[in-house]
Order: sequence, then structure tokens, then C-alpha cells
Amino acid sequence: EEVAGGHDPDQVVFAQAARRVGVQVAVLSAAMILIGATLLFAYLGWRLGAGADRPREGGLLVSLEPGDVAVAGLVLGVSAIAASGVTAVWSARRATEPLAEALRRQRRFVSDASHELRTPLAVLSARAQHLSLMTAGDVRLSAVAADLRADVAVMSHLVDELLASATSGEATAGRCDVGTVAAEVVEGLAVSADATGVRIVLASSPQAWVALSEVAVRRVLTAVIDNAVRHSPAGKSVSVTPRVRRDVVEVDVADRGPGIRGIAPERVFERFARGVPPLGAAASSSHGIGLALVSDVLSERGGAIAVLRTGPEGTIFRLTLPASAPAPEPFDGE
Repeated sequence: EEVAGGHDPDQVVFAQAARRVGVQVAVLSAAMILIGATLLFAYLGWRLGAGADRPREGGLLVSLEPGDVAVAGLVLGVSAIAASGVTAVWSARRATEPLAEALRRQRRFVSDASHELRTPLAVLSARAQHLSLMTAGDVRLSAVAADLRADVAVMSHLVDELLASATSGEATAGRCDVGTVAAEVVEGLAVSADATGVRIVLASSPQAWVALSEVAVRRVLTAVIDNAVRHSPAGKSVSVTPRVRRDVVEVDVADRGPGIRGIAPERVFERFARGVPPLGAAASSSHGIGLALVSDVLSERGGAIAVLRTGPEGTIFRLTLPASAPAPEPFDGE
């Protein structure tokens, strides 16, 4: 549950670019009209000169044939069309320059950040493995160390996917079982949720294969469930319910918070939208990009996210993921 309230620097850049392009288009339009009028009057002047040998008392008698008027209109029309085409192409290029520059910066940032994160993640993975060896004799500590290694592996896969997406511009393909991933995400978030007095319940865990990589599914589930936990009062629960619906897999994430307030529900997926915290709660530390990223990730891969219901009794987000055939069983034959 988020509401637009943050300052968006990109919006300022686009607004300035729109004003600049608007002024330039207005100037070009005026110049186009002047050029057309000049061509028309030049043609008419030429025709006036051609008919100047026919004197008339008190001046000159000038006559224009219907063909002359048609030619003048044709010249003016062709000139206007050509000028309009040139103006449209030039304006479109100028208008899209800020967007192209923003995309270049975003891709460069993701690529650089991914490269920089790979080294510390490799060090962290090595230390997690060393910790596992040190705690091998303690069942309780070894379980925590194993979870830590799994979390580091997930982060490494996430960085690899971000780097691949930044360099190729395409989402990485894959498939996974949503039920298995959902169970792992719920287990991983349960620690932080319990600290706030919120319980996460996985209502069902069916085998549901989708045409998304495990990293992508883990990203979107983590973001949506974490959002639900942050907007749930202590003592309440968040339920996660995956289900198979023909050619799609749906995952409903329901909280028992106060609902989306101060903004239309469909706008919570806009970037830099922030939630209104429950009465008496501290201001949220969210920057309003979590649900926007979820929407981007799913839309790039043929999925979607929507607000199914919201109100004082809570909010339900529905994730729709494209279904896939189960992974083939490994062949053990000789």
C-alpha cells in the first residue's frame, strides 16, 4: 500500500524536455507557415508578372486560370507535407532523447553495480562455507549456516540475472515450481516477520510450474510478501496462496492491514509511490519502488500483478504468472 509523495527527479527532467520540445515545435510550425506563405505569394507574384502586359485603366488587369490556382495549392500542399514530415521526425527524436539517456544510465548503473557486487558476494560465499565447516558438529548452528549459504547463493543468482538483463536487454528464461519457491521465501521472511509480531502463513503449496526463472519468482514473492508484512499490525497474519488456473498460476498475498488509502489502488505500482503508515506507526522506510519493480519484472515475462481487493479488513495482491510444463525428469537409463 503506497501513495505518491516522493520527489521524482526523472519527472522534472521529462517535464523540462517536454517544454523545450514544445517551444521548438511551435517555432518550427510558425516557420513552416511562413515558408508556405512565401512560396504561395512568390508563385502568385510570378503570375502577376506574367500578366503585367495587359494594361487596365487605373492599374493592371491580372487573371488567374483555375489551373494556376490548382498548381499553387499543389505546391503549397506538397511543401506543407514535406515540412510537417521533417518537423515530426526531428521533434520525435528530440522528445525521446531524455528517455534514451535515462535508459542508458539505468542500464549502465545496473551493469556497474552487478560487477561491483560479484566480488564481495564471492568473499561472503567463501566465508559462509567456512562457517559451515566450523559448525558442522552443532546441529542448530549448522542449520543456520546452511540457510546463510543458501541466501548468499540466491543473491549471487540475482546479481547474475541483473547483469545478464543489463547487457542483453532481455529477461533471462527459465522455469521453476512456485510452490517450492514460495515455501522457501516464507521460511526466509518468517524470521523478520516474527520480530514485528506478524505471522506468515503459506495456505497451500501445490506443484505449480511457471515460465519464469527461480530468481525472478523469488524476487517478486519476496517484495510482495515483505510489503504485506510491513503494512500488517502486530498480532495479525499474512497469507500466501498459490493456485493453478489453466494456463496461468496465481499467487494471492493477503494482509490484515488498514488497506490502501489516499491513492487509487492501481497507482501503487508506480515508481516512488509511498504507503500511508497505519495510525500510530512509524513512517515507512520504503522508497516506493518495490511494487513497481515487481510489476516491471512480471510484465517483461508475460505476467502481471493487480490489487484484487482492499479495504479496512486488509489488502489482497494477486500475482499472475505464465504456466509452464513441469521440468523433465532426469534420465537414469543406460
